[in-house]
Amino acid sequence: MEENADVSPPEEPENEVVARLPIEYFPGGAYSQCTCYCHRVKNNEEETAHSSDCPTYETEWTWDESMNCENTGLSKSNLEVMFHKHFSNGTAAIRGSTPLREGQHYWEIKMTTGVYGTDMMVGFGTEAVNLQSAANKFTSLLGLDSESWGYSYTGNLIHNGVKRKISQSFGHGVVIGIHLDMWLGRMSVFRNGKFLGVGFSSGIRGKEIYPMACSTAARTGMRIVRSSSFPTSLQFMCCQVLRNSLPADKDVSESIFIPPGLKLFLINNLDWLLRPYSPKEVSGTVTKLRKRGVRCEPKGGCSEMKRARSDVTDQKN
Repeated sequence: MEENADVSPPEEPENEVVARLPIEYFPGGAYSQCTCYCHRVKNNEEETAHSSDCPTYETEWTWDESMNCENTGLSKSNLEVMFHKHFSNGTAAIRGSTPLREGQHYWEIKMTTGVYGTDMMVGFGTEAVNLQSAANKFTSLLGLDSESWGYSYTGNLIHNGVKRKISQSFGHGVVIGIHLDMWLGRMSVFRNGKFLGVGFSSGIRGKEIYPMACSTAARTGMRIVRSSSFPTSLQFMCCQVLRNSLPADKDVSESIFIPPGLKLFLINNLDWLLRPYSPKEVSGTVTKLRKRGVRCEPKGGCSEMKRARSDVTDQKN
């Protein structure tokens, strides 16, 4: 029965990527060290884990304590949420403490426990989303209607009841990043620092948005790793153009000369945009984006800004 599937967590698989392993625990592989992740490439497969030396990022918002209920428990200054402390008989959900309006927003959510059950999701929605509407029902809550957008652990993007596969499933220790561009009304998804693609590009612009998360599974948790907002500046747009102009396997901050002070600022604030994408992931992403009409550079760098500039021109006209 479905209810039984969400009652107790499964055993952790042996090949699960364990969070916060020191770099020296990964012998014999090729590494690319960035500000937050340690990557190992071995046998043509990439594994990613948080380094024990990861910096502590600022969090501009946390989980909303006022939305806490009997099926959710907040801890660690409201950065961590535990869903269904004892058992589950439905879907529990939580939202961020601050609404996101104009500008750019980026946040990362880490899966702190096993990931299983009917669904565990991260995403966002408007104030109209009733977080208690499925308290007694197992469902993929985020994305059921036009007021919410969700990314499921099964790899599906869901909005207005429509599912679309964007990646493989994810599990314990994985960090999901979400970039919400309110200027263009677009959401992009990252997994362990790697760009997966543009998730949603309609119905977002002009709305007041809250980050959200939900789970149907007992004793499951998520933690906000970072949450930041910044204006749509010329500096940010230049970084987007640079990222899209360079080969996908190149780190922007290391590929061109940037004055030391500016370089440090960009690494501390836009590392998620500047870091390289693995060739394997980019190959699949490029194929998907081309099918959606996104032009890509010959060397593999996806040129999202080309479509973005086109969108802006259309809006002005």
